[in-house]
Amino acid sequence: MRLSFKIILLFFGLTIINSCKDDVPEDSCPKVEGLNFYSTSSRIEISYYAEGVNSYKIEYGLTGFNEGSGETFITSNTNFEIDNLTPSTTYDVYVTSICSSTESSKSVGLYSITTDQSLCDSTNSSINIYQYSLSNISVNIDSSGENSYEIVKYELEYGIEGFTQGSGTLLDVQSNGVISITDFQPNTTYDFYYRANCSGNDYGDYKFAQYTTLSSCPEPTNVSVSYQSGSCSNGSASYYFNWDYYSGADIVNYSVSIRSTGQEPYSSFTTTNTHISLTNFYCGSRDFYVRANCNNGGTSDWYGPFPFL
Repeated sequence: MRLSFKIILLFFGLTIINSCKDDVPEDSCPKVEGLNFYSTSSRIEISYYAEGVNSYKIEYGLTGFNEGSGETFITSNTNFEIDNLTPSTTYDVYVTSICSSTESSKSVGLYSITTDQSLCDSTNSSINIYQYSLSNISVNIDSSGENSYEIVKYELEYGIEGFTQGSGTLLDVQSNGVISITDFQPNTTYDFYYRANCSGNDYGDYKFAQYTTLSSCPEPTNVSVSYQSGSCSNGSASYYFNWDYYSGADIVNYSVSIRSTGQEPYSSFTTTNTHISLTNFYCGSRDFYVRANCNNGGTSDWYGPFPFL
């Protein structure tokens, strides 16, 4: 009798335990389903879905990272783009459903996603550096020779000749656009490093160029000498002389020298104009020179010779 009673109690206890197990709900916050991805050289695009959730936690890092130590984002969208990735690099991604401030699902992982090899190319680009003004350097990077892969912009770094990359001035240059640089010293050689940026961390190889800035009193430019009128044979010929000078230059005047061909120039007279007419010349066997005289006491080199024709 006692044995039967014990058996009954044991059966009753097991029934209660099994009944309790049946009452325990499964995870009330469902895990994401249909987790898929698409990758390029610098981004991973993922898609997923889950019924009845408020938002999702996206976590990623280099393959093998410990969950909880990666980069994390919260989104309510059922697709997400992870950008600024490094080409030819392998990543893990975890997605967790969030149902409330206290409820979330177990994470679902995508493992060993390798971004594509970089196609970004700087090989056929060229850089043009020039000065129309003493206070401004213009820089243009021409990408017309590149392949069809989309170049978003160029990264440009510059500094005084011999500077260590990473310590210079860093600028973004739009493809086939022009930027202006104003923080530079006169008569100084600068190193320029530039590379194409196609998206995120997808960069081409660096290319190198140098440029020496104009002195604080540079030579005139674009000098021309042209015959106007008069007789070459009797020494009554008239000539027109014209030149350009840089905007922003602290110029006082210009020295002009007219010498027989082969003679060294010296200052014949000065003028504040950049164009003059002179008469009573025989044609040929004479050269024209011009130089700048600046307010800082400096003078440029003589620019010439330009022969009388």
